[in-house]
Amino acid sequence: MSKVKINQYELGVKKTSYLIDIDENKNPFYRVCIFFNHSVTGDEEMHLNKNDSAKMLIQENNEFFINTEDVDARIEQEKEILNQIQALENDWLL
Repeated sequence: MSKVKINQYELGVKKTSYLIDIDENKNPFYRVCIFFNHSVTGDEEMHLNKNDSAKMLIQENNEFFINTEDVDARIEQEKEILNQIQALENDWLL
C-alpha cells in the first residue's frame, strides 16, 4: 500500500485532493476529488460521494492521506464506465 499526502482542493490545480462539503443533514464532511485523463473524453474530474470519500481518506494529525492503489482502482473503474458509454453512443450513431 502506497500512502501519499493530499492537500485541500484548489481551483485550477488538477491533483487528487479533498474539500470540505456539507451533506443533506447540514453536516460537514471531507470529499475526495480525483483528476485523470481519458483517451476519448480528455480531462476528467471526479468528486466522490460521502461514503466513498470516507473509505478512501486517511486522517492523521490533521493531515490527509490516500492509498494510491485505491485511487488507481477508482480511475480504472471510471474509465471503464466512460468506455461503455462511448460504445453505446457509437452504436446509437450507426
